[in-house]
Amino acid sequence: MDLSTLVEPWHWLVLGLAMIGFEIFMPGVLIMWFGVAGVATGLILIVLPLDIAQQALLFGVLSLLCIFPIRRVTKRMYPSDSPEAGQLNQFGAGMVGRHASLSEAVVNGSGAIHFGDSRWAVRADTDLPIGATVVICAVNGSVLHVEPVVDAEPKQPADGDAGS
Repeated sequence: MDLSTLVEPWHWLVLGLAMIGFEIFMPGVLIMWFGVAGVATGLILIVLPLDIAQQALLFGVLSLLCIFPIRRVTKRMYPSDSPEAGQLNQFGAGMVGRHASLSEAVVNGSGAIHFGDSRWAVRADTDLPIGATVVICAVNGSVLHVEPVVDAEPKQPADGDAGS
């Protein structure tokens, strides 16, 4: 029994429709285009019988033809190089440049601040007392890297900047 006789056009049609139906449960629209390619492969096989290798090649080519044009459209609809997209789910990136008061003294390079409603661990090159005004220079995970502010007047106070 040859494998190429086992795969018939209706197999491709069912597989394609299943992929299109499965897209209902998945975010995005990628699997749907493989489903469209599967349905198209099944329809072509009704009029043009091919062996299994040719069927796989046809499905691959049709998949590429379905995916690449729609990829261009979705890139235009959802540009990922916008400034907002670069900081999505990166709250700390918006903290750089802000001023805050230390809620715990920086000793041996480690301390803490309250920024908004959260306590953040800080790292600094010099020891600093409680209440010292610092500027957030960088964010590394959940640790803020700070430097002391020479001018004691904060330009951009942090939310909930109660020094305790």
